[in-house]
Order: sequence, then structure tokens, then C-alpha cells
Amino acid sequence: GSAPASTQPVRYCAPDDPDAPGKAITSPSVVYAAPSGDEEEEDGEGTTKYELTQASPVEDMLLQLQRRWETVVQLTLSERAGKLYSALEAADQTLSSQLAEIQQSVHQKQKELARADELQAAQQSHEREQRLLQLQNTHALSARVQEQQVERLQQQAQHAAQRKRAEEAAAAAEARAEQEAARAAAAAAAQAKQQEEAARAAAAAAATMVGVAKCKAWAVACYESGA
Repeated sequence: GSAPASTQPVRYCAPDDPDAPGKAITSPSVVYAAPSGDEEEEDGEGTTKYELTQASPVEDMLLQLQRRWETVVQLTLSERAGKLYSALEAADQTLSSQLAEIQQSVHQKQKELARADELQAAQQSHEREQRLLQLQNTHALSARVQEQQVERLQQQAQHAAQRKRAEEAAAAAEARAEQEAARAAAAAAAQAKQQEEAARAAAAAAATMVGVAKCKAWAVACYESGA
């Protein structure tokens, strides 16, 4: 039948207490508080009325169905919770294993990267040393070439100075020879002139002597003819 107007709806709040008064079905429907007491009263139309504290047979049946349904739900939820826990535990183990593998892989990668960095640093250091050695060799070779060029220029300057001194000495010797030749030629010319003058003087003396002899001869002839 319909619920009394003064009855207020209540909701189920303790599924583990089947004897709690005012227990409601855990479905979207709303039930009213069970009647209390053992007295029944009839209305004027011959229908039976229950006290607020007394439960009707339908409500008892509904409560039994509700308890059975709650038991099934609890078992199902427990089973599902167990399966979910097992699944979560397996997933957690899988994730832990995967995480350990990832950590190991990361650690291995870090070691490999560190080793690669060390090798790269060593290679770069070796390359820098090689480049530095090449630069040093290049600088040494360049310095040696410059020294050789300076030595060659110095030798050329020395040779030029020696050649100049030799040319100057040759020119001086040639000038001295020319001067000596000129003096010798002048001396020879003077000597020839002296010889020529001596020859003319000798010729003149000879002519004078011839004249004297002729004069003597004439004088003698004159003397003899006069005698």
C-alpha cells in the first residue's frame, strides 16, 4: 500500500549491518522506515494498518532480496578487487622490471657516452698535439729557410764586396800600370831625345873637326906655298 504521509524517506548507510533499522535498498529507489511494534489496526474499509515500527511481509522480502543482492555485490566487488589487485601487482612488477631495465639501459648508455666522451676528448687532444707539432715543425722549417736565405744573402753580399774589392784593386793596378807605362814612355822619349841631341852634337863636333882639319890643311898648304 501507500506509505503514511508522516513517514520520512531514509537512505541506506551501513551495508554490513543487516539488522539496522530503517535500512534502505541500495538501488535508485527510496524506501520508508519500517514500522515498529506488534500491534495492527484496521481502518474503516477493512484493510490492515501497520505501526511505524512494524515491517510488512513485502518489506521483509525486499530486505532479504536486498541482503542477498548486497552479498552478491560484495562478493563480486571482492573478486573484482582481488583481480584488480593482482592485475595492479602484476603491472607494478612489470613496470618495476621495465623501470629496472630502463635504468640499467640508461646507466649503460651513460657509461657508453662517458667512454665516447673520453675517447673523443683523447682524440681531440691527440689531434691538437699533432696540429701543434705540425705548427712547430712548420715554424722551425720556416725559421731554417729564413736563416738559409739570410746566409745566402750574406754570402752574396760578401761575394759582391769581394768582387768589388777585386775590381777596385784591378782598376788601381791598371791605373798604376798605365802610370808606370806613361812614365816609362816619357823616360824612353826623353832618353831618345837625349840620344838624338847627343848624335847631333857628335855630328856637329865631327863637322867642326873636319872643318878644323881642312883649315889646318889649307894653312899648311898656304905656309908651304909661301915659303
